[in-house]
Amino acid sequence: MILKYISHRYFNTLFPLLFLGMAMSFTPYLWAAERWQDKDSLKVLHIGNSYTNDVTALLPLVTRASGSDTSRMCLYKLTRPAASFRSWVDMWNDEDSEPCTLTKVMGGMEISVAPGTAEAGDGSLWRRLLTEEQWDLIVIQQRSIFAPYYDQWTGHDRGGYLEELLSLLATYQPHAKVGWTLVHSYWSEYADNEEHSSLRRWEMIAESSRRLCEEYGIDFVIPYGTAVQNLRTTSLNNAYDLTRDGQHCALGLCQYAAACCYYEALIAPRSGISVLGNKARCDVAQDTSGYPSMNVTDENATIAQAAALWAVKNPYGLTALMPVNVVQRDTVYLTATDTIYVTETQIDTVYVNSPMHLDAPQMEITEDGLLVISSSQENAVVYYTLDGTLPDEHSLRYTEPVPVGDAEVVRAVAVMRSDTSEIVPTQLSKVRSPISVRYIYGMNGVRQSTVSNGAYIIVKTLGNGKRIVSKHLK
Repeated sequence: MILKYISHRYFNTLFPLLFLGMAMSFTPYLWAAERWQDKDSLKVLHIGNSYTNDVTALLPLVTRASGSDTSRMCLYKLTRPAASFRSWVDMWNDEDSEPCTLTKVMGGMEISVAPGTAEAGDGSLWRRLLTEEQWDLIVIQQRSIFAPYYDQWTGHDRGGYLEELLSLLATYQPHAKVGWTLVHSYWSEYADNEEHSSLRRWEMIAESSRRLCEEYGIDFVIPYGTAVQNLRTTSLNNAYDLTRDGQHCALGLCQYAAACCYYEALIAPRSGISVLGNKARCDVAQDTSGYPSMNVTDENATIAQAAALWAVKNPYGLTALMPVNVVQRDTVYLTATDTIYVTETQIDTVYVNSPMHLDAPQMEITEDGLLVISSSQENAVVYYTLDGTLPDEHSLRYTEPVPVGDAEVVRAVAVMRSDTSEIVPTQLSKVRSPISVRYIYGMNGVRQSTVSNGAYIIVKTLGNGKRIVSKHLK
């Protein structure tokens, strides 16, 4: 192993040969160690770019509102404009073309390196963070323009240098776990969105992230991009896919959903306090760029929290959040201080992890009278009917060309499911809120009890004004 006190002057000379050897010997098992969630204290360094600023902008607000104790942890971010994997390798070698800035995001612990900015071509701040501090967790991410294209990550062009970066971290921070940030996708109409679809681009980002975590043994993922995409399945989405310039998170609710996901992935596993029912709210000024911003209110906060929670549960799959209002009867809520009896009440909202209906599939009938159906979505399931009725998940499933016979009208629908269990709205009348899972909306945040099986989230406001959020997940 390279001694951490080796001089930078000599490291410049040895750099190419050393990294070649480290890259050849790199293995996912470098990250095998004790669970970071169980550590008494936790020092986290997030290296990234403007997307890092998006996901952490409201994280302190959400964390404070949760009541989680962060006195024994700290989160710092080192950001560089448009940073890619290669940026950090170049910066280490004093060859980067942009300045970088160290900022403390939150937490009661301090580090010895003072926050500040290093000029372009000066990698001393980055080197000090790796050689003078001992981090428990280092979170990395890819530049958004390269994020969907996994095959480019291990090369040596602008989107490459993944293995060199991981080898650098393994050499100087051998005891640190490595986390990954699954970023959000561009607005569908954004000029640099080569897929011309925010959904398709997110799917590619998610698949690239899944491959990275599996092939390199990344310890955990912060899938805030999935939380944003979940939020886009709801009526809260807008004409700009909740962005403020085609690429960055819109101010307010979109940043809130991203922060809720970061909290649920990093803070909740240590504090035991879920983001569901979090009391953080905020008003934001309208963005001067003309893109719409959205305040965080009682009405939309829980939807953003649900989007974040499902993202952490299912980081590489989309959860279409379907709100359904239902009536619940003869329910007993057991809390730490009292017992609440409800004879009949209207549940505010049930957020169901539902199937997502996609663009209509393409159909054609061959000269041999065979029906051929295709979908633009690789993971979609297609159902069809030959009697003119509207197809749904109970209709015939398309797997291969089928004869149309005497059919007068042929219809088809494409449906995509996430990997978690679902409850469709027609089943909700059979569902009862699980007593074993209860979140109490109180001064100290939302505290978690036992989690049982299922797939829905309930928000309930009682007659005395107490607000209860419960989840039923698998």
